[in-house]
Amino acid sequence: WTITRYEVDLDHKIGIGFFSDVYKGTWRDQTVAIKLLAETTSRTLFVREAGLWKMLSHPNIVPLLGASSASSDPPWFFVSPYYKHGNLVKFLKGLPSLSQELVLRCMREIAAGMAYLHQSDVLHGDLKGTNVLVDDNL
Repeated sequence: WTITRYEVDLDHKIGIGFFSDVYKGTWRDQTVAIKLLAETTSRTLFVREAGLWKMLSHPNIVPLLGASSASSDPPWFFVSPYYKHGNLVKFLKGLPSLSQELVLRCMREIAAGMAYLHQSDVLHGDLKGTNVLVDDNL
């Protein structure tokens, strides 16, 4: 489950956040997303996020494939699947038109993921279209 920085290759930046940047990269010959935390992120915050994310398992929550070791030096990182469609905003803007069926499906799946988080006593804290990923099966 622990991934060393020598096992991942960063390709290019695909997302920018307040506390982290996300890169498209490679791990074990598969394309992945690598969330690289800011150098100033505390070890406590990293360990807490890793512990929470590791315990989550739901079809509408991005799975955690692994993370760097808390005993290593920062910056710490998380590895998750890479989704070619990107975030919901990018995906929807790329469509020629929106069907009611697709909008309702997206809303149902977001609600199901959020309900699971809340049942697990996890507060997302930053739900927005750019933080909702569209999996490759859509």
